[in-house]
Amino acid sequence: MKNYLFLVFLLFCKNSFSQSANFNTILSKVNEIISKSQWDELLVTAPELISEEPTKGDGYYYTALAFFKLNDIEKAVEYLNITETIADPAFTKKTEALKQDIANKNKLTNASQNIAENGNNATASDYKKLWEIDKSKIDNALSAVELYIQKEDYVAALEILNDPVMIKDEEAKKLIGELNKTPKMKRINSFNEAMKKGEQNYNRGYFQEAIDKFGEALKLYPYDSKALAFKEKAKEQLAWQIAGNINTIDSYKKYLEKYRNDEHSKEAHGVLQRTYLKFARYYVKENDFNNAVNYYKMYQNEYPGGVNIEVVNKELCELYYSEAQKFEEGNTSSDMRRAIELYETAQKCGVKLVKNSHLKKLRRREVRWGRDDNFYYGWHADAKNLAGISTGSLNNRRFGMYVSLRTGDNIFKLPSYWKTNDNNSLAESINKDKTYTNKDYIKTFYGTVGITKKLFYPVWIYGGLGFCYYSQLKEFQDNNDGSIEYVANRDKNFFVLNPEIGLQLKLGPIFLGYGINKPMNSIITKNFIQHFGVALSL
Repeated sequence: MKNYLFLVFLLFCKNSFSQSANFNTILSKVNEIISKSQWDELLVTAPELISEEPTKGDGYYYTALAFFKLNDIEKAVEYLNITETIADPAFTKKTEALKQDIANKNKLTNASQNIAENGNNATASDYKKLWEIDKSKIDNALSAVELYIQKEDYVAALEILNDPVMIKDEEAKKLIGELNKTPKMKRINSFNEAMKKGEQNYNRGYFQEAIDKFGEALKLYPYDSKALAFKEKAKEQLAWQIAGNINTIDSYKKYLEKYRNDEHSKEAHGVLQRTYLKFARYYVKENDFNNAVNYYKMYQNEYPGGVNIEVVNKELCELYYSEAQKFEEGNTSSDMRRAIELYETAQKCGVKLVKNSHLKKLRRREVRWGRDDNFYYGWHADAKNLAGISTGSLNNRRFGMYVSLRTGDNIFKLPSYWKTNDNNSLAESINKDKTYTNKDYIKTFYGTVGITKKLFYPVWIYGGLGFCYYSQLKEFQDNNDGSIEYVANRDKNFFVLNPEIGLQLKLGPIFLGYGINKPMNSIITKNFIQHFGVALSL
């Protein structure tokens, strides 16, 4: 080998890198030699190509071919390696083919050596290698099959028997039938059939059917990695299919809970983001603030880095602001409080349209409208009627109602069974032996129902309409035993309307009241009657 390499070196040094006129002549001679299978002659002639054109792969390839045909595999490999380093595209396929021939020859040599050395102990693999190199040698195939059957490796045996070259052999056909009837092959064939149908269903999108078939395969071989992998993949695809068919937020969330990082998880997250934004906008149009905020916040909480997060943040801020404007139009303290909260939230997330002066105005309104309504109970009287009560409500923003009653101490003087008149008549008395003592007692009773209304805190105005009962009692004395009796005067006994108006002042839990009333009868008084009272908030 050293001599040949030295020859190559001399040729490289002697010749230029341009193609000589003799190159094609030598190449034609090489092809003629190959056609005659004169491998010794080829070994002499091929190096001349190297001498003429050392940068081309022709000479090295044909030299390698000559060594291969002469069974000098080691030298053939060395020249073939040089051919590959020159990287002549024209010899790529030829080089690969020769490399394969060398590999096959090595296998053949090794297999033949194993068989020769081991005799009856040669392996099925050895015979199979010999047969694969030359499939016309059916005996080698049958020897391999026989040994595979002895080891009960029926799959390997059938792989050889089902080869197109072997399938025509009658003995091979017979063996195929017998092997497929064995329990082991029945099990294997059932497994393969289940796997085949499972894959077919999977490829068609019938994932539940695929799961069932892979399940059948796993009953035969519970730990088969391929069947396990296919079944799990079919479950993932079925879960995604179901999520899409139901097409709800919950269906996609349930899918992601189980399959966080499969091929559809990114798509599922995209669906959820689009759905949150879609529902939020829908509820904005429907004026459903709470649901709109809920879906905006679901997007923010679950996808703080989502593709639409800036849009979501902006729209939610604007929603807070518009909702605050709606509450500002309300007429309760809670409306004002809610408007302030929403304006402040909008400010924090970027909306600067509301001024602090406006917020202060709303806070004052909140305080003013937020004061409690009061129910009171207390004393009510005038200068002549000191016994009285009043009860009612002083509401912050609504009308209230009240009832008041008052009378004097003469209310306890009980009239006699008979009545008199301004002339002190005794006509109705059974006992006429009586004398008028010139003493009169006035008995009055006021009852009023009315409404209250806040003027400004802490002053309320009230006004009502009621009645006044007026009765004059004349005192008579019995001339026999001196007993006294009080007799109602028919001429001064009546009910009249009694309007009134006044003010209430709140001092903490105490209410002070002052007002005037005017019974609609001049007999009682020609002027207004002043009345007053003190009450406690309940």
